[in-house]
Amino acid sequence: MNVLSKTAFELAMQLKQRDVKAYLDSITTVRPQTDDERRRPDVFSALKLGNSQLVKEILEEDPAQVNSSNQEGASPLMMAAVSGQLEVVQLMVDKNADIDKQDGVHGWTALMQATYHGNKDIVKYLLSQGADVNLRAKNGYTAFDLVMLLNDP
Repeated sequence: MNVLSKTAFELAMQLKQRDVKAYLDSITTVRPQTDDERRRPDVFSALKLGNSQLVKEILEEDPAQVNSSNQEGASPLMMAAVSGQLEVVQLMVDKNADIDKQDGVHGWTALMQATYHGNKDIVKYLLSQGADVNLRAKNGYTAFDLVMLLNDP
C-alpha cells in the first residue's frame, strides 16, 4: 500500500495499466472489487427482483453462483422454489444446481421449500428431476411429512 492506502492493483486499475493489472490479477487471490463488480447484482438480488432474465444472464456469466449460498445457507434454487419461479427453477436445474442441497439453518431442501409454500408445479418438477424425498430436515421431517402436516396432498 502507498501513503494513500492504495494497493498496487488499485493503482494499476486507476491508471489504466492493463498489463500491470493483468499480472497482479494473475498472482493475487484476494483483490478489491472493480466498480463493475460492485454494481453487478448477484443471483440472490436478481431473484428478489423476480427478474428471470437477469438471473439467466448472471448464471451465464458466473455459473458457480447456481450453487452459492446466502447467509442462512439457502441456495438460489431454494429461493426460486419459495417464490414460485418455475422457469428459474428449471433454468437452475439445467445449470446443474444441487437439487438436494440443504440449507444451513433448518436443513430444508428446495423440494421442502416448494412443498411448504404450496408451489405444486415446482414440487412436481423437482420430483421429475430426481429430488430425494427421503432427505430429512434438522427437525426430522421429510418433504412428504410436510405435505401431511399441511394437509395438502
